[in-house]
Amino acid sequence: MAVRILTYINILSIDVALGAVSGCAFFASVFGVQLRPHAYLGLGLIVWIVYTIDHLFDAARSAHDPFSRRHQFHRRHASVLTAAVVLAATALTVEAFLVRKPVLFAGIGVATLVIAYLWLQANLRFLKEIAGAMLYVSGIIAAPWSLLNRPLQLEEWLLILLYLATAYVNLLLFSLFGHEGDLQDGHVSTTTHLGPRIAGNLVRLVFGIILAGLGILATWGYFQLAAVLLLMNTGHGVIYLRPDFFRVDDRYRLVGDLVFLLPGLAILVGLTG
Repeated sequence: MAVRILTYINILSIDVALGAVSGCAFFASVFGVQLRPHAYLGLGLIVWIVYTIDHLFDAARSAHDPFSRRHQFHRRHASVLTAAVVLAATALTVEAFLVRKPVLFAGIGVATLVIAYLWLQANLRFLKEIAGAMLYVSGIIAAPWSLLNRPLQLEEWLLILLYLATAYVNLLLFSLFGHEGDLQDGHVSTTTHLGPRIAGNLVRLVFGIILAGLGILATWGYFQLAAVLLLMNTGHGVIYLRPDFFRVDDRYRLVGDLVFLLPGLAILVGLTG
C-alpha cells in the first residue's frame, strides 16, 4: 500500500513540488533568511502546475497511447488534472497578494522563465536537461536570494553550482533511463539527441565535477553542506549503477525525485546550522 501511494505521489509530481520546497528551505537556511509559509506554498504550487502542464502536453502530443505510466495517467485523467491546475493557479494568484514584494518580483521573474522554457523546450534538444536544471534551481533560490541584503559569498556560489549540477545529473539520468519511452513517444532529450553512450559519459563527467566541487567545499570547512549534497548524489550514483533494478516500474523516477527531500531532512536534523 505504501509503495502504491508513493507511486501515485510520484506520477502526480507531488514529490517534485515537495523537493523544490525542501531545496528552497535549505537555501533560506544557508543564506540566513526567514521565509513566510506563503512563499513555500506558492513555490510548491507553481512547481506542481508547471510539471503537470508539461506532462499533460506531452501526453496529448503522443499519436498513440504513451509509453510511460506517468503520461498514460495524465492522458486518461486530463480533464480532472486540468481542473486541478486551474484551482491551483487560482490559489497561486491569491498567494501572490500575501508574499512580500521582493519575493513576489522574484516569483514573477521565475514565472517568465517557466513560460519561455515551456515554449522553447521542444527545440532545446540536448540542452533540455541543463535548461530544466537551471530553471529548477532558479526557482528554489529566487525567494531566499530576494531577501538577501548582501552579496553572495564564494562558498554560496559554489553550493548553488553544485546543486545545479546535481539537478542536471538527475535529469540526465531520467533521460538515459527513459530513452526507449522518449523514442516511442517522440520526446526530445539529451539521450535521444546524443545517444545513450554519450549521455552516459556526460553523467560520469558531471559526477566527477560534483565530487571535485564537494572536495573544495569540504576543504573550506563546510563539511555539513558537502555531506548533504554527497548524500543526494550517492542516491543518484546508486541509480546509475543498478539500471536493471531501477528501470522496473520507473523506480529511478521515484528514488530520483525523493533525493531532493534530503535537504529538508538535513534542516530538521541540524546539518545546515
